[in-house]
Amino acid sequence: MVSAEAVERFSRLFPRLGEVFASLESSFEDTSLTKLDLVALKVLAEREQVIMSQLAERLSIALSSTTGIVDRLVARGYVSRSRSKEDRRIVKVRLTEKGVRLLADHDRRARLMVERVLSCLDEQEQEELVRVLEKVDRALSEA
Repeated sequence: MVSAEAVERFSRLFPRLGEVFASLESSFEDTSLTKLDLVALKVLAEREQVIMSQLAERLSIALSSTTGIVDRLVARGYVSRSRSKEDRRIVKVRLTEKGVRLLADHDRRARLMVERVLSCLDEQEQEELVRVLEKVDRALSEA
């Protein structure tokens, strides 16, 4: 059973935590990047190259929407696109060096943000917080 007080306290804290991590995204040099753009870049960072249909599937959006995202990222120089030599219908997408640098900068800033958040806790509290967040993550994944 969840107490009304716990719900109220969590409801007050959650937006503030969201603001802190949203500020990380707004700290990009390129402020025109959307959250979906960033997710697409992270998907591309997992592999050397991805075909458009795989990227659309990973983003859980239509191929036409994925094309728009890739178009914007290509225009900004973060990704490159090429056609398969075996099947010209297949379009492959990969990060450029500029895209790799952008993600490295994002990861560095994210790490600093997490360190800042955790630094106000002692080691035991840090472990407890991470354990609780992992438990919440598992519960959300099962939902």
